[in-house]
Amino acid sequence: MVEDETILSKIYKGDKEVHMVKKNLENFLRQFDEAFYCSEEELQRQIDEEMKEEGFKEGFDSGFNEGLNKGLNEGRDEGSKQEKIKLIKAMLKMDGITKEQISKLTGFTIEEIENL
Repeated sequence: MVEDETILSKIYKGDKEVHMVKKNLENFLRQFDEAFYCSEEELQRQIDEEMKEEGFKEGFDSGFNEGLNKGLNEGRDEGSKQEKIKLIKAMLKMDGITKEQISKLTGFTIEEIENL
């Protein structure tokens, strides 16, 4: 077997495709051996590790989505507030509209309106 490998190595020396195939085959065989010839404890450890990784991914995705939604909602709220402020400033320039009326229409306090 060793002699065959030596001969084959000499024949295919420098052939990148053969080298890549050989490397992939060795990797596949190693993974196969690890999967099918490991102890029950090792198999359970691998399963536990995969479950932890999946749990982390699910937790990350959930947290990311929750944070994204919170950020979008805060952004919408802030945008809505800015639009109200523009509207209030325009109303303040109009004749016949009091700060009290603006407060009732927009939900802003008179103090908040005066501070604009």
